[in-house]
Amino acid sequence: MSITRPSFVARRRRTALLLTSAGLGMALATPASAECLFTNLETVICDGENGTALSVSAPGDVTVTTQPGFSVNANDQALTIRSSGALTYTDANESSLVSTNGRGAHIQGGDSGFGRVTVVTNGDFTGSTDGVQFASRGRGGMTVTMTGTVTGGSGFGIAMVNVPLANDAAISNDTILRAGSASGNIGIAVENRGANGSIDIVSTGTVTGTGATTAAILAMSTVAGIGRDIRVEASNVVGAGGGIQVINRGLGSSTAILNGMLTAGLRSGIQVTNEALARDVTIVSNGAIDAGRSGIVALNNGTGSTTVTATAQITSRNLDPGVINGAPSGGGILVVNTASGTSVSVSAAGVDGARHGIDVRSNGSGATTLVATGLVQGREGNGIYVTTGAGNAAPVIINAVDTLGTESGIFVDLYGSGDVSVTSTGRATGGFDGIRVHNRAGSGDVTVAAARASGGSSGMTILNDG
Repeated sequence: MSITRPSFVARRRRTALLLTSAGLGMALATPASAECLFTNLETVICDGENGTALSVSAPGDVTVTTQPGFSVNANDQALTIRSSGALTYTDANESSLVSTNGRGAHIQGGDSGFGRVTVVTNGDFTGSTDGVQFASRGRGGMTVTMTGTVTGGSGFGIAMVNVPLANDAAISNDTILRAGSASGNIGIAVENRGANGSIDIVSTGTVTGTGATTAAILAMSTVAGIGRDIRVEASNVVGAGGGIQVINRGLGSSTAILNGMLTAGLRSGIQVTNEALARDVTIVSNGAIDAGRSGIVALNNGTGSTTVTATAQITSRNLDPGVINGAPSGGGILVVNTASGTSVSVSAAGVDGARHGIDVRSNGSGATTLVATGLVQGREGNGIYVTTGAGNAAPVIINAVDTLGTESGIFVDLYGSGDVSVTSTGRATGGFDGIRVHNRAGSGDVTVAAARASGGSSGMTILNDG
């Protein structure tokens, strides 16, 4: 999925430049309806109420501020600000920008290839397509801080696109967003399309996505080998499709943190994907997740470690069954890493999976560690399922309390040559085996300590092919 690249043809509506005979002395009128007026060649003040669509176009750097009461309600893109250089937009007056047939606002800087975009606003943005879109073509990236409510329709609530004309390793090209509540087909979408910086998103309100095939929050670095870390931290998330989705094709690590409640109607709650050149994957869920497909999905095709921590209940329903990186969907927690990866660590409280409860497929070179402190249930599979690749010689360590599966409570399918240690301090219950360990390589030691294991076929089964 790709955020639509903004049109770089400005819409001109009502731009006023007032110059005195001296050339630089300015006179600022107080408009009855909204206008944006230059007070000098690099400063614009927006004032007035309920104006039609406004456009500001600056040939160099520009700073735009608002006066109390400024607002626009238009049948077009309500406010357009474009600059060839650095752009700053500051609204401390809770300005309302509304479009009944387009974006609430489009703010874009750095068209010459230079200059950072900086936005600080407590205003509300409303659009029939996007609530607001920010774009940067310059070296320097973007920083956007928003405390108002952003409402989009068929498009995005908040969209940010970093598309630099050129990169400079000495200049930060980061894309930073601090936002409150946002809604749209995708509530928040941030794309790094070729910048050498990172993406950093923090939302403190509720982010809502109404699209059945999209996520409420989407962050992605789309050019292979360019771009660095991606970090998303969200409070409450509601998605008709998915919740939080991160795709990193760059060189950095990826982190997703949930601090509130997350509901995903048809797709996964949190899904983080690192491609081949990226590094670590970290997912932290401090709130409950109820997802229509899989609860948490960590796919690491990169070179680093994978860590998942869930301190609240994770529930998956698998309403849209499919295959994810060779694994069946519907797991409460699904972790897959490839041979280029390193360690896998999963820590969870309660997990209720439509397929497996916790499904770990560790094909990298590092240890696999799993700790579960609550009931882990797989309604159509295993409570806990762990498998390792043939090239993995590192140990597998599992510590669980209660596990329940229609197949096994705990199933370790070991193709690697490392040791296996399974400790179950509660009940391990399965339709076939309470605990099942199959050591296919046959070269590692297997240790199982269970308080109570029961199954339709056997309480405990250990197979060693060595």
